[in-house]
Amino acid sequence: TSGKPENMANTHSEKIPAKELAEMEMYAKTAVLRILENPKLLNLQKWAEFDEWLENKMLR
Repeated sequence: TSGKPENMANTHSEKIPAKELAEMEMYAKTAVLRILENPKLLNLQKWAEFDEWLENKMLR
């Protein structure tokens, strides 16, 4: 193992069911669209929560 980030990403993605990947993708797209519509929604607290949520999904 080289410990390169992309290798780790690949390892994690294999553990995530396609359905959950699709959900995460939708969640991310929705978040981006909402922020584009209303930049005030760019709340660092929310991003921290999203990062945590995403990490929990990836590591499960």
